[in-house]
Amino acid sequence: MDQHDTIGVDAVAMCVNDVLAQGAEPLFFLDYLAVGKADPIKIESIVKGVADGCEQSGSALVGGETAEMPGLYTEDEYDIAGFSVGVVEKDEIVTGESIKEGHLLIGLSSSGIHSNGYSLVRKVLLEDAGLDLHQTYELFLQDRLEKSFLNRPKFM
Repeated sequence: MDQHDTIGVDAVAMCVNDVLAQGAEPLFFLDYLAVGKADPIKIESIVKGVADGCEQSGSALVGGETAEMPGLYTEDEYDIAGFSVGVVEKDEIVTGESIKEGHLLIGLSSSGIHSNGYSLVRKVLLEDAGLDLHQTYELFLQDRLEKSFLNRPKFM
């Protein structure tokens, strides 16, 4: 599946949601993209996803780096990383220290599997269960399994 914009959004969401979880307001984001061989169309799609994620989260995209690294990645491989900076008053940082028995816990639904969950999902569904990314499974509604992996993340 040649869809790369969701990966850019996911990178922003992973970083920004960590900032939001601390009670901070996200201010800006920077990305780093390492590729085996520069493919302008693929890079444009990834960076468009990063820009979309920044817009959705209210973060300014203030810079980034794209590095072509043929010795470390195959031609089709790439890796994306980023970081987000936010602001919060020191006495309003959410640390969890004040959580007590009886406090209300609110859970937010996810739009799908994102960043840190992919390793476990690949192991359980692809290796252990032997599922095929290109097949449609009732459990995953009407989409191929690979498409279920590419839902755009929600920002908290």
